Amino acid sequence: MCDAPCELGAFICPECGEILNLVETPQTSRGQQYQRLLPVVGVEHRLGYTGPTITLHIVKVNDLEMEEEGLAAIIPVERLESPVQIGRCDLSHSPPIIPDLDLIGVLQTYGCQKFSFISRRHADLRLEQGQLVIKHLSPKNNSTWIRCSGDDRLSSVPVDCTGHLLHGDVILLGDPVGLCIQLRVVLSHP
Repeated sequence: MCDAPCELGAFICPECGEILNLVETPQTSRGQQYQRLLPVVGVEHRLGYTGPTITLHIVKVNDLEMEEEGLAAIIPVERLESPVQIGRCDLSHSPPIIPDLDLIGVLQTYGCQKFSFISRRHADLRLEQGQLVIKHLSPKNNSTWIRCSGDDRLSSVPVDCTGHLLHGDVILLGDPVGLCIQLRVVLSHP
C-alpha cells in the first residue's frame, strides 16, 4: 500500500488503486464472501459472530443494481443497545458529522454527483421493545421508505417516527423514484 492521503470513507486509493480497509469477511448465506464490509462505529469486523446479527446489503445505488454479496454492513444485535445512525460524513461541519454507518464512500465510489439525497444524519437503526426499527431523522426533503419483503408497495417513515423492519425488507434512503440507496435487511440467528 502506498502512503497517499485518502478521503475518509474512500474504498479505493486514488494513487495506487488498492482497495482500502479490507477486513476478512464472513460468508453470505449462499457461502460466498462479501466483497466489501462497510465499517460501523462500535463494531469490530471478524469472522464468525456468535450471536444474532443484522446485515444491511446494499442492493441498489440510484439505478445501479448491486450484487447482494457486494457491499454490506454487519451489525451484531448487541450493538443496537444504542442507535446506529446512518448518513453521510461531513468533515467541513463544526463539529464534524460522522454517522455510525457512513454512506459517503458508497456515493463517491458509484459516481453519485449529488450527495444531498442522503442527509448527514438521515436515520437511526435501533431496537424498540425487541423489534428492529428505523427512525427517520431528517426534517429536510430527504426521506426514508420501507418495502416489505414480498410486497412492491412502499411505506414512508415520517420524520421522528419509526418503521418496523423484518427479514427481507428493503430500506430506501432518498427519493424512491429518483436518487436513493436501497438496503436489504437480513436477520441471522446462528
